Amino acid sequence: MTTLLREIQHSVRQLIETTRPIIDFDLSVVDERLLRIAGTGSYEKYVGLNLPSKSASDHVVKSGEPLVLYNPLEHSVCQTCSVRDICLRDTSIIYPIHKEDTVIGAITIGTFQPEKIEKIKKMERELLSFLENVADFISAKAKEMEKEKRMAAILNHVNEGIILTDHQGCILLVNECMEKMGITAGKPIQQWISDNLVERYLKKRELMKEWPCSLSLPQGDFPLFVTIKPASESPSSDILFLFKNQVDNPTVKEDDSSFVSYLDQIKGKSKLLTETKRVAISAARGHSNVLIQGESGTGKELFARAIHDMSSRRKEPFIALNCAAIPDHLLESELFGYEEGAFTGAKKGGKPGKFELADKGTIFLDEIGDLSLHLQPKLLRVIEYGIVERVGGVKPIQLQVRIIAATNHDLERMIAQGNFREDLYYRLNVIHLPLPPLRKRQEDIMLLTRFFLQKYNHIFAKKIDWVSEEAEKSLLLYPWPGNVRELENAIEFAVHVEQTDVLQVSSLPVKIQAETKKHVEPLINYNLRRMEQVTIHQLLQRFGNHTEGKEQAAKEMGISLSTLYRRLREMNS
Repeated sequence: MTTLLREIQHSVRQLIETTRPIIDFDLSVVDERLLRIAGTGSYEKYVGLNLPSKSASDHVVKSGEPLVLYNPLEHSVCQTCSVRDICLRDTSIIYPIHKEDTVIGAITIGTFQPEKIEKIKKMERELLSFLENVADFISAKAKEMEKEKRMAAILNHVNEGIILTDHQGCILLVNECMEKMGITAGKPIQQWISDNLVERYLKKRELMKEWPCSLSLPQGDFPLFVTIKPASESPSSDILFLFKNQVDNPTVKEDDSSFVSYLDQIKGKSKLLTETKRVAISAARGHSNVLIQGESGTGKELFARAIHDMSSRRKEPFIALNCAAIPDHLLESELFGYEEGAFTGAKKGGKPGKFELADKGTIFLDEIGDLSLHLQPKLLRVIEYGIVERVGGVKPIQLQVRIIAATNHDLERMIAQGNFREDLYYRLNVIHLPLPPLRKRQEDIMLLTRFFLQKYNHIFAKKIDWVSEEAEKSLLLYPWPGNVRELENAIEFAVHVEQTDVLQVSSLPVKIQAETKKHVEPLINYNLRRMEQVTIHQLLQRFGNHTEGKEQAAKEMGISLSTLYRRLREMNS
C-alpha cells in the first residue's frame, strides 16, 4: 500500500527544490517506511532507496522527536545502526513529519562539507524552526490528499454524476461516473455544460436546483438535471455540481423559482441556429416586442421562453396562449378577462385574463396569424396604451407586459390579402426572429438524432448506440416538414420497434423510407442511364458507327437493334 508521502511526492520534491537555495544546505525527505522520496544536493542520488533500520531517521520516525546529529558514529543512536561501518557521516538535523498523532515521515537538513558544519551549529535554532514549518506544510498537503481520497471514495459510491470546481468553475474533482464520460479535472466546466448556466450561478451564487441541461460529449449531447450549490459558506467557496438523469424527474414545475435554461434545450451547432440564438440573446436584453416566425416544430415556444428566461423579467410570470387553439368567441375573455355577469356562465367575481396574469412579465401569443380581425384592434390598444378592459367591465387596468408573438404564416401576405392589420404587424414585429427549418440545418440532424436516441434509450430501457449508414442517409435526405418535432417522433418510433443495438432504416417510419426512395431511385436510374450511354459510345467507337457496327454493338449489349436506335435518339435529343 502506498504511503501518504509517496502520494504527494511530486509536491514534496517541488517544495524542497524551491527552498534549498534559501538555506544553502542539502535536504532529504523519507516516508514512514524510510523510503527517500525527495532529496537535493548530495542526497539526490539516493532518492528511491530505503534508509537502513535503526538509522538516525528510523529513530526520529519511531520516537516522533527531532534529532541533532553533529558527531556521526559517536552519537548513541548510531551505535546500533545496521550500516554504521559504511555511514555517509553527514552532519544533520532530522525533524519528524506528523499527521495528527502519527509520524508519516521525516525531513533532514544536512551537509557533507566541513566548512558548513559550524554554520549548522550556529543556526541550529533557526534551522529547527525552518524544518518545523516545512514539516507542517508537508503534513497539511498529506491531510489534503487524504481528504480528497476519502471524498473520492464517497463520491464513487454515488451512481449520479458529481463535479467539484473552484469558485470560478475550474474542475477540481470528478467522481467515477463523470470520469467515465471523459470529464477531467483541471479544465473549465463550461467545456461540457452551457456557459450561460455557469455564468448565471456565478452572478448570484445561490442554490440552483435541478436545472434541465445537457452535457456536451463526443458521443453527443446528454440530457440531465443539474443542481449547483456552494460547497461551503465562504464567499469564494468551491462549487458542487450534482447531475441526475432527466428520466428520474421528467417534469419541471412551471412555477419553480430556479432558472430553467430553455436556450440549452434548443440543440444544434449549425451557423443558422447559432445566429438565431445570438439574436435571441440580444432580444432578451431589452423590452421590445418580438415576432418569431417559423414552421411548425421549429421550437418557437422554446425560443420565447428562452428570451423571457434571459431577460430582467425572468422572475415574473411567463404566460403562453395559443390563439388557434381557443374558439374565437372565447378568446377575447381568455386574453382580457371578464367581470362578474358579463355573460351567461361567467364566474362570480369575474376572472383575470392572460394579460393580467402576465403583468410585469411576458405573454407568449402563439399562432398570432389566427387572431381574428375583430380582436386585432383590441390587442393593438393594449400594446399602444398598456391597458386592458375586461369583457363587461368599464375600468381600464394598467399593465406592463412584454409581448412575444409567433406564427408559421406569412403575415405580410396576409396584410396584402386584408387578413391582418398592418399597424398591428409593425407593433409586434419590432424584433424579428426567423427560425430556420431543419432541412436547412443539415449538420444538426444527426446531432439531434443522437440526442433523441439517448433520451428514448433511457425511457424505453434500450441500448441502441449506433445509427446504420442507410438509416443516416434516410434521415439526411428526408425534408422534415414537421421539423424537430417530427424528427423526435420518428426516433421515438424507431427506438420502440428496433430489436438490435443499431438503428436500421427498416425501423424508421414508412413515410420517411418512402420519401427517401423518391430521392434515391431517380439518382440510381440516372446513373444507370449514364453508364449505358458511355457503353454505347465506347462500343460504336470500337465497331464503327455504320449499320454493321451498330448491329455488333447491340449484340454485345444484349439488346435489339431497334432498342439501340431508340437509345441513340434519346442521347441526341
